[in-house]
Amino acid sequence: MGDRIFRKYRENQYALIKKGDNISMNQRIKLTKRLLQESLLGFLDSRSVEEVSIVELCRDAGINRSTFYAHYSCIRDVVRDISVGLTDRIREICRREQEDRRACLEEICRCLYENRDTVLKLMRSRTEEELEETFAALDGDFYLFRSLGTEPRDDKLVLAFLNHGAYNLVKTWLAEEEDRTPKDTANLIYDRLFKKLL
Repeated sequence: MGDRIFRKYRENQYALIKKGDNISMNQRIKLTKRLLQESLLGFLDSRSVEEVSIVELCRDAGINRSTFYAHYSCIRDVVRDISVGLTDRIREICRREQEDRRACLEEICRCLYENRDTVLKLMRSRTEEELEETFAALDGDFYLFRSLGTEPRDDKLVLAFLNHGAYNLVKTWLAEEEDRTPKDTANLIYDRLFKKLL
Protein backbone atom coordinates (compact mmCIF):
# COMPACT_ATOMS: atom_id res chain seq x y z
CA MET A 1 0.00 0.00 0.00
CA GLY A 2 1.22 3.48 -0.73
CA ASP A 3 1.91 5.72 2.28
CA ARG A 4 -1.08 7.96 1.60
CA ILE A 5 -3.48 5.03 1.16
CA PHE A 6 -2.06 3.29 4.24
CA ARG A 7 -2.49 6.46 6.35
CA LYS A 8 -6.11 6.81 5.20
CA TYR A 9 -6.77 3.13 5.95
CA ARG A 10 -5.25 3.52 9.41
CA GLU A 11 -7.32 6.66 10.08
CA ASN A 12 -10.49 4.77 9.17
CA GLN A 13 -9.53 1.84 11.41
CA TYR A 14 -8.67 4.21 14.26
CA ALA A 15 -12.00 6.05 13.85
CA LEU A 16 -13.84 2.72 14.16
CA ILE A 17 -11.99 1.92 17.37
CA LYS A 18 -12.69 5.38 18.84
CA LYS A 19 -16.35 5.30 17.83
CA GLY A 20 -16.72 1.95 19.52
CA ASP A 21 -20.49 1.81 19.80
CA ASN A 22 -21.01 0.15 16.40
CA ILE A 23 -18.49 -2.63 16.81
CA SER A 24 -18.21 -5.46 19.30
CA MET A 25 -15.40 -5.71 21.83
CA ASN A 26 -13.93 -8.63 19.86
CA GLN A 27 -13.84 -6.55 16.67
CA ARG A 28 -12.29 -3.64 18.55
CA ILE A 29 -9.53 -5.92 19.90
CA LYS A 30 -8.85 -7.30 16.39
CA LEU A 31 -8.68 -3.77 14.94
CA THR A 32 -6.34 -2.61 17.71
CA LYS A 33 -4.04 -5.57 17.22
CA ARG A 34 -4.10 -5.14 13.44
CA LEU A 35 -3.11 -1.47 13.76
CA LEU A 36 -0.20 -2.36 16.05
CA GLN A 37 0.91 -5.22 13.80
CA GLU A 38 0.77 -3.12 10.63
CA SER A 39 2.66 -0.28 12.30
CA LEU A 40 5.34 -2.68 13.49
CA LEU A 41 5.67 -4.21 10.02
CA GLY A 42 6.16 -0.67 8.68
CA PHE A 43 8.99 -0.05 11.16
CA LEU A 44 10.60 -3.38 10.25
CA ASP A 45 11.27 -2.06 6.73
CA SER A 46 14.20 -0.11 8.11
CA ARG A 47 14.78 -1.24 11.70
CA SER A 48 15.14 -4.33 13.84
CA VAL A 49 12.55 -5.19 16.47
CA GLU A 50 14.93 -4.10 19.22
CA GLU A 51 15.15 -0.60 17.69
CA VAL A 52 11.39 0.02 17.91
CA SER A 53 10.05 1.38 21.18
CA ILE A 54 6.55 0.81 22.49
CA VAL A 55 6.03 4.58 22.70
CA GLU A 56 6.77 5.16 19.00
CA LEU A 57 4.83 2.04 17.95
CA CYS A 58 1.77 3.26 19.86
CA ARG A 59 2.13 6.78 18.48
CA ASP A 60 2.38 5.47 14.91
CA ALA A 61 -0.61 3.15 15.37
CA GLY A 62 -2.69 5.84 17.08
CA ILE A 63 -3.10 3.63 20.15
CA ASN A 64 -2.29 4.65 23.73
CA ARG A 65 0.21 2.65 25.78
CA SER A 66 -2.33 1.32 28.26
CA THR A 67 -4.24 -0.20 25.34
CA PHE A 68 -1.01 -1.75 24.08
CA TYR A 69 -0.35 -3.31 27.49
CA ALA A 70 -3.91 -4.65 27.62
CA HIS A 71 -2.98 -6.92 24.70
CA TYR A 72 0.81 -7.32 24.75
CA SER A 73 3.61 -7.17 27.30
CA CYS A 74 6.38 -6.29 24.82
CA ILE A 75 7.03 -5.74 21.12
CA ARG A 76 8.19 -9.35 20.66
CA ASP A 77 4.62 -10.38 21.57
CA VAL A 78 3.37 -8.39 18.55
CA VAL A 79 5.89 -10.20 16.32
CA ARG A 80 4.77 -13.52 17.79
CA ASP A 81 1.12 -12.64 17.10
CA ILE A 82 1.89 -11.86 13.45
CA SER A 83 3.76 -15.15 13.17
CA VAL A 84 0.93 -17.13 14.79
CA GLY A 85 -1.53 -15.66 12.27
CA LEU A 86 0.60 -16.84 9.36
CA THR A 87 1.27 -20.22 10.98
CA ASP A 88 -2.47 -20.71 11.50
CA ARG A 89 -3.08 -20.14 7.78
CA ILE A 90 -0.44 -22.75 6.93
CA ARG A 91 -1.99 -25.20 9.41
CA GLU A 92 -5.36 -24.75 7.74
CA ILE A 93 -3.78 -25.53 4.36
CA CYS A 94 -2.22 -28.68 5.83
CA ARG A 95 -5.58 -29.83 7.20
CA ARG A 96 -7.36 -29.19 3.89
CA GLU A 97 -4.74 -30.79 1.68
CA GLN A 98 -3.48 -33.62 3.89
CA GLU A 99 -4.11 -36.34 1.30
CA ASP A 100 -2.22 -34.65 -1.55
CA ARG A 101 1.31 -33.74 -0.47
CA ARG A 102 2.19 -31.92 -3.69
CA ALA A 103 -0.99 -29.79 -3.54
CA CYS A 104 -0.30 -29.05 0.12
CA LEU A 105 3.23 -27.86 -0.65
CA GLU A 106 1.99 -25.73 -3.54
CA GLU A 107 -0.65 -24.04 -1.37
CA ILE A 108 1.88 -23.38 1.39
CA CYS A 109 4.31 -21.88 -1.14
CA ARG A 110 1.49 -19.72 -2.55
CA CYS A 111 0.62 -18.47 0.96
CA LEU A 112 4.27 -17.64 1.67
CA TYR A 113 4.66 -15.93 -1.71
CA GLU A 114 1.51 -13.84 -1.26
CA ASN A 115 2.80 -12.76 2.16
CA ARG A 116 6.42 -12.42 1.03
CA ASP A 117 7.17 -9.06 2.71
CA THR A 118 5.69 -10.15 6.03
CA VAL A 119 7.44 -13.54 5.90
CA LEU A 120 10.83 -11.96 5.21
CA LYS A 121 10.35 -9.40 7.99
CA LEU A 122 9.39 -12.20 10.38
CA MET A 123 12.44 -14.22 9.37
CA ARG A 124 14.68 -11.24 10.12
CA SER A 125 12.86 -10.46 13.38
CA ARG A 126 12.45 -13.85 15.01
CA THR A 127 15.17 -15.44 17.08
CA GLU A 128 16.45 -18.84 16.01
CA GLU A 129 14.66 -20.36 19.00
CA GLU A 130 11.33 -18.79 17.99
CA LEU A 131 11.73 -19.98 14.40
CA GLU A 132 12.52 -23.51 15.53
CA GLU A 133 9.39 -23.41 17.70
CA THR A 134 7.30 -22.36 14.72
CA PHE A 135 8.67 -25.06 12.43
CA ALA A 136 8.31 -27.71 15.17
CA ALA A 137 4.69 -26.69 15.70
CA LEU A 138 4.03 -27.09 11.99
CA ASP A 139 5.59 -30.57 11.98
CA GLY A 140 2.65 -31.80 14.02
CA ASP A 141 0.22 -30.71 11.30
CA PHE A 142 2.32 -31.16 8.18
CA TYR A 143 1.79 -34.68 6.90
CA LEU A 144 4.74 -34.59 4.53
CA PHE A 145 7.00 -35.69 7.35
CA ARG A 146 4.82 -38.45 8.80
CA SER A 147 6.60 -41.43 7.27
CA LEU A 148 10.25 -40.71 6.64
CA GLY A 149 11.28 -44.33 6.31
CA THR A 150 14.11 -43.81 8.78
CA GLU A 151 14.82 -45.56 12.05
CA PRO A 152 12.77 -43.97 14.87
CA ARG A 153 15.96 -42.83 16.62
CA ASP A 154 17.03 -41.03 13.41
CA ASP A 155 13.71 -39.20 12.86
CA LYS A 156 14.61 -36.30 15.16
CA LEU A 157 17.86 -35.60 13.30
CA VAL A 158 16.28 -35.99 9.87
CA LEU A 159 13.42 -33.64 10.84
CA ALA A 160 15.89 -31.08 12.18
CA PHE A 161 17.77 -31.24 8.88
CA LEU A 162 14.54 -30.84 6.88
CA ASN A 163 13.30 -27.95 9.04
CA HIS A 164 16.51 -25.94 8.71
CA GLY A 165 16.76 -26.75 5.02
CA ALA A 166 13.14 -25.73 4.43
CA TYR A 167 13.64 -22.50 6.36
CA ASN A 168 16.71 -21.52 4.33
CA LEU A 169 15.11 -22.57 1.05
CA VAL A 170 12.06 -20.37 1.75
CA LYS A 171 14.22 -17.44 2.84
CA THR A 172 16.42 -17.62 -0.27
CA TRP A 173 13.46 -18.13 -2.60
CA LEU A 174 11.46 -15.19 -1.25
CA ALA A 175 14.45 -12.86 -0.97
CA GLU A 176 16.28 -13.66 -4.21
CA GLU A 177 14.24 -15.78 -6.63
CA GLU A 178 11.39 -13.43 -7.56
CA ASP A 179 10.80 -15.09 -10.93
CA ARG A 180 10.27 -18.58 -9.46
CA THR A 181 6.55 -19.24 -8.96
CA PRO A 182 5.06 -20.96 -5.91
CA LYS A 183 4.22 -23.96 -8.10
CA ASP A 184 7.82 -24.20 -9.39
CA THR A 185 9.15 -24.00 -5.84
CA ALA A 186 6.70 -26.63 -4.57
CA ASN A 187 7.64 -28.95 -7.44
CA LEU A 188 11.34 -28.46 -6.74
CA ILE A 189 10.88 -29.33 -3.06
CA TYR A 190 8.62 -32.28 -3.78
CA ASP A 191 10.52 -33.80 -6.73
CA ARG A 192 14.08 -33.22 -5.51
CA LEU A 193 13.65 -33.78 -1.80
CA PHE A 194 10.48 -35.46 -0.64
CA LYS A 195 10.22 -38.09 -3.38
CA LYS A 196 13.68 -39.29 -2.42
CA LEU A 197 12.90 -39.37 1.30
CA LEU A 198 9.43 -40.87 1.21
